[in-house]
Amino acid sequence: MRLRHFSPRTGQAYLGWMRRYHEFNGRRNPAELGPEHVTAFLNALATRWHVAASTQNQALAALLFLYREVLGIKLPWLDDLIHAKTPARLPVVLTRDEVRAVLSKMERDRRSFEASTRTPRKPPEQRAIERRPSGIESTRQPRGLTAAPT
Repeated sequence: MRLRHFSPRTGQAYLGWMRRYHEFNGRRNPAELGPEHVTAFLNALATRWHVAASTQNQALAALLFLYREVLGIKLPWLDDLIHAKTPARLPVVLTRDEVRAVLSKMERDRRSFEASTRTPRKPPEQRAIERRPSGIESTRQPRGLTAAPT
């Protein structure tokens, strides 16, 4: 698979499908199996295990690779095979009122989050006192503060 520049993940997936196919057919040699066995496996995926169309197509691609590239066997019936199709999906469209409701909820959540994470702002003179290096005392009071009566 590396020679064909398949990604390692594709190789792992294909090997997994080849193992399942081998187990499905009672561990018989795939070279001895015919197209009816491939069809039975792919049909079981759809009917018995209810896999998605893309999953069935991946299994088909793995089995095609096994037979064509590894075993050198051409399966002529696969030339006319109709692949499983995914159902057409219609986009979900919201009404104007639904969009307004979603956006207003997002705005309320954003404001609530900001309010909960905001720290109260201290006056500049208090920040100046806190920034003063430790061990240095000043006799001067910051602006706006008056000395305590003695």
